[in-house]
Amino acid sequence: MATKPNRVGDSFCSHYSSTGSKPSTIRQFGAAHNSVRQQQCRGRLYRLIPEEHAADGRRSLQQLKNSSDILSGIEEQTLRTFCTSEYLDVITGLSDVYGTFLKDADLPGLQRHFEQASSNPSTASASPSDELFAARWGPTRIPVYNVILTLMYMNPSSRLQRLQMIDWLIDKARVSVDGTDLSGTSALMHSISTKPYMDVEFAQRMFDAGANINLRNRYGCTAAHDLVMVRPMEPAKERKVAEVLTWFVGHGGDLDIKEGNGMSARYILGRVKRIAPSLEQAVLVGEAQAKEQGKAHTTMKKVGQNEPCPCGEVPGRKYKKCCGKKA
Repeated sequence: MATKPNRVGDSFCSHYSSTGSKPSTIRQFGAAHNSVRQQQCRGRLYRLIPEEHAADGRRSLQQLKNSSDILSGIEEQTLRTFCTSEYLDVITGLSDVYGTFLKDADLPGLQRHFEQASSNPSTASASPSDELFAARWGPTRIPVYNVILTLMYMNPSSRLQRLQMIDWLIDKARVSVDGTDLSGTSALMHSISTKPYMDVEFAQRMFDAGANINLRNRYGCTAAHDLVMVRPMEPAKERKVAEVLTWFVGHGGDLDIKEGNGMSARYILGRVKRIAPSLEQAVLVGEAQAKEQGKAHTTMKKVGQNEPCPCGEVPGRKYKKCCGKKA
């Protein structure tokens, strides 16, 4: 598959092969790790779903873009394929005022712009903080912190400057960390679930600023779904995934939330533990940390078969008739 330098795409919670190699095409999530065959199949599927019209009552791609509900089945695959196939060219796609500051890691310039805009509130319809939070780039509508995460990965030498920019945006500019892209994925989710990233330092900043660690994206996935959806990998890579999974659970991450097609991360983990045995131990360590720090999620305890299912998808439904079926 041909690479496209200097482009940022968006994929999340995909099936992938954990090669551990750093792709020259940076995508918001692991599409570079998918096999060529998978990408070809997805490309064909995408071409079969018209932009404006869909068959059998299914919504068109444009309708999916303009919606916000949890997707499943062919609708999920349609949006996922779009998000893994489209790119933001960081050379031409970040040419606006804010995009230029982000691309150049120009914190002093961004600070001056904020000061000038704040001193002339009558000339703007929104505060600079609100403007930057609302800003999106590229066809997959990538928000500010997601862009910074990717640029930091593309240029590791700029990491310190970009972390300083993040700290200023959070602490001084008060730009919310809750922004999501077209797939409904936040910067925190990308940072710990995207195989090229797995950047716990970045994730901790998002978490400390109030990011929801159990946020579900448009596919119903939490960050945990991708972490446990593994294939055989090098020991060093498996250790890194285990480390991030421990961080997720230790900070109150819920493994029992189900994605759009009804599978929880805990269920998936039970099916892959033979090829990645350290992940099960990582969960136990994370649960112990969460309990010690008072962040343990209620779903981390043993649930009785006749008790209400902790996923909450159908209020009052018994565990044995819900997630217990897949446990």
